[in-house]
Amino acid sequence: MKGKFILQATVFVALISIIALFAACGQGSKRVPTISTIGTQQAAELPVMQQQVRWPEGLPEDSVQPWEELDANGYVMPPKAASNLNFATIFASGIERYLEAGDVSDYGEASSFASGAPGGEEVSYAIYRLPMGTDQPGTITADVNLHNGSAYYVGVGDYSVNTWHWYGPYSTTHVRFNVPDAEYTSGLGNLMLAVVAYDGAAFDVVAIGANARDTADTEAPPIPAVPTLTPVAGGVFAEWFEVAAGDLAGYRIYADGTEVLDYIEGGTSLVVPATDEAEVTLTAVDISGNESEMSDPATETPLLGAIPVVELTASAASGVRNDVITLTATGAETYDWDIDGDGVWDFTDDPTDTRDADTSNPGIIRPALRAHTAGGGFSLSALSLRITDNERPEVMATADVSIGPVPLAVNITIIAEDDDGTIVDYAWDFDGDGIFEGSSPTDPSPLAHNYTTAGLYNAKFRATDNDRAWDTDTLSIYVLGGEANQPPVAMLSSDFDRVYIGEAGESYSYEDVTFDPSGSWDPEGGPLQCFLDKLGDGHFLPISLIPPPQTYYIPGVYRPTLHVRDEWGASSQTSLNVYAYHFRRYELDTPTTNETGANASLADVNGYLGISYYDPDNQKLKYARALTRYPVCAGDWYYHNLDVAAGYIGMNNDLADLNGKPVISAYNSGTNELCITRATVYLPESILDWVIHAVDTGADVGKGNSIQVVHSGTDARIWIAYYDATNDTVKFARSTNSAPSGSGDWVTQTVDEGGPDISLCAYLVSPPQPPPDDEYYPEIYYYNDFQGGCLKYARATTEFPSSGTDWDYYIMDDGGGVDCVGRMPSGLPRSGGMFLAGNCPSVAYYDETNQELKYAQAQTLSPASASDWDIHVVDDGGLNDDNVGRVASLQYYDGSMWISYHNTSNGRLRLARSKVSSPATEDDWWRHDLDYIGPGDNMWTSLELFAHDSYEVAQPMVAYMGYLGGGGNGLKFAIPTLD
Repeated sequence: MKGKFILQATVFVALISIIALFAACGQGSKRVPTISTIGTQQAAELPVMQQQVRWPEGLPEDSVQPWEELDANGYVMPPKAASNLNFATIFASGIERYLEAGDVSDYGEASSFASGAPGGEEVSYAIYRLPMGTDQPGTITADVNLHNGSAYYVGVGDYSVNTWHWYGPYSTTHVRFNVPDAEYTSGLGNLMLAVVAYDGAAFDVVAIGANARDTADTEAPPIPAVPTLTPVAGGVFAEWFEVAAGDLAGYRIYADGTEVLDYIEGGTSLVVPATDEAEVTLTAVDISGNESEMSDPATETPLLGAIPVVELTASAASGVRNDVITLTATGAETYDWDIDGDGVWDFTDDPTDTRDADTSNPGIIRPALRAHTAGGGFSLSALSLRITDNERPEVMATADVSIGPVPLAVNITIIAEDDDGTIVDYAWDFDGDGIFEGSSPTDPSPLAHNYTTAGLYNAKFRATDNDRAWDTDTLSIYVLGGEANQPPVAMLSSDFDRVYIGEAGESYSYEDVTFDPSGSWDPEGGPLQCFLDKLGDGHFLPISLIPPPQTYYIPGVYRPTLHVRDEWGASSQTSLNVYAYHFRRYELDTPTTNETGANASLADVNGYLGISYYDPDNQKLKYARALTRYPVCAGDWYYHNLDVAAGYIGMNNDLADLNGKPVISAYNSGTNELCITRATVYLPESILDWVIHAVDTGADVGKGNSIQVVHSGTDARIWIAYYDATNDTVKFARSTNSAPSGSGDWVTQTVDEGGPDISLCAYLVSPPQPPPDDEYYPEIYYYNDFQGGCLKYARATTEFPSSGTDWDYYIMDDGGGVDCVGRMPSGLPRSGGMFLAGNCPSVAYYDETNQELKYAQAQTLSPASASDWDIHVVDDGGLNDDNVGRVASLQYYDGSMWISYHNTSNGRLRLARSKVSSPATEDDWWRHDLDYIGPGDNMWTSLELFAHDSYEVAQPMVAYMGYLGGGGNGLKFAIPTLD
């Protein structure tokens, strides 16, 4: 794989013990640093690794590369066109690796690191080579964009004692730290820096660099002025004036006399965690390690609460000047943006969560974010981007043979391209030790090399363009040794790593997993025996290369393991994870007398779940919002009434997210009007946080309403499809602005006869454009009782329909002319939701005549007639059940369609999940019984596929009206858990 080195199975462990992947010393026992304080960690103190890749220990051999020149002192001269972070910093872009091991791959100008799952103690690392000449390092800098709250280690190579000095772990994007005065560089004047990912860490290295120490400099920087403190939730926000010193490295921050950070802060502000009154002081530190005296103290008392967890991510880690790189923030209500990292806030109090970085200047830029939440929550975030004036070339190497017995003759072909220049140099490193054996100004293909020693070689091939930018590709060459039998390679994959379990003992309760060991192979080409331990408990059963599906009956995390054995008895094994979920159900809102929870609508609102629903007992619309991202009990919710106008609002309602705030379409049964209810705050607490107005009046309108929020450019618009009972028609309303306050802010029109069962969707026009330039047209699925009881489909012919002439519609399922089909439809795609190849429309609905759940999926992006749809039954109830499929709710995620619905015959809440992204028959679905909700005809269900934090895959969650143990029907909630 281009730019990536990764060993895939334990078969290579023995090999690595005898092969010098890099020209380094043997690897002894080590211990991982477990504290965050700055300090030197000797390589002998790092941990023993059980995986293939181990922590770098001895330093790599350094030698003059073919393209390099030496100065009068015999030191490597830096390239003439080398870019610097500033005039005093020698640095390397993250992609400019000297050596690497583990899961390290190219990511633009950066390198992407991964180290397996937490607990696996896997290691990945890269070594960077910086030409320092006669200088020695004083300050080291690292720009690393972190994932999943990860951390990283930085190693500084010391050639005077042939060891690494380790610093970290660091969990901050931009880190600076001083190193003691010593002779670190190699005999060629090069400094070696290593970056290590360990035990589940994942991040992108954007750049790493060093500033030279001035050994004659003993003067400390000026003392900083007293910092200004502002109380925030969980701490104090400290700001200070920049110290005037040309060699300034940054600041050390102290709270109550204790150093706050394990690195030098390069900026002039910081949120200092505190629970009581805090005294904050700081010192200034220069590149040579001289530190000023302490500033005068400042004291402040923090506000109650906690510092919010806010994340800032970017659509890329690098780009060419003026490239579009989108910044995305999560975790707060408003944000201040510094889009070019110059210390000036370009946007303040901004409720939007995306901005484009200013990429107009080359170099390392560090966009920053200040985040604000309710109650004084405040947080700082930043990341690093590498911007260049020149695109790197791309090089790809291929070998005519990559595995064989010693001696192994290999011929390599090199393909190199440069979009904005020419290739001026090719180079090759056959043994992968970082030292290139030769180079050529023209393509040297085919390159011939004869490997005479058994081992695994990660050969490197490099191309350099006329601006001295370069790229490498890596080929793994596996040389077998003599007559010795090599162990087989175990490879295991599965079609699903997450399965779901319904109620124990019920029909349609379990999903299965199909494992595929067919990628396993024997280096000698002989047959293999395969054994599978599906539970990871040590109990192996023989399987074929096409084993039968495996079923998991008990929730939990399993570690299925494949063991393969060749005909000579050599073996190896590999494992993966399977997560088996069951559904926890609980009561969310119990009725005063008999019922609540009717017409429940579940949606993701600003990263938290919300539910709008109707309380028939009190004839009120209600709203519930989750207090956590993963609500596992009723205590994780807050709910309140929305009886904000005359009449009985909410008998029919639907919920959506309007720029991070809930918005609800609702039918007012007292005035027979369609209403809109929208929150004025992100976290509404009472009816005072909502506004309501009528959208359409003058007739009995608003039943069967369905709402969508779409974006035109950067502005939101609200769409509502609904039923006009007076005229028996389907109508459509669209707002003319993002905060409508009266009926004058709406355009309404009649679409077609039909209703009241309606589902509104947002059709993404082809070709899809990246946000915020997506262009959506409304589409509506609806039941029509005037044409024999059929399901119809309407789609606007413009983004802004203004009358019924702006719609095309037709019957998509008439049930063969005899069925009553199309009741209670739920369609896809929703606004902004890309799914399937090409975003083709889909709908789940109820066939009332046959009392079964049906599913239709368009086979084209713009279905023009019923012949463009594939329709099949999802659930016919089986032999013992009937009348299934009412109140369907459809969603899509990660290759599967999901539908929640009601089995009226046995009163069960049921969930269907497709086994493929384009199901065609009833056998293409799993079906689960989740809960007993009662036999009523309209026991509402609403499904949302929701990720409970930024790094988890989406999970199916269902809000529904169901039977309570004490009697009556209430609002209930089902959520998958592993316990």
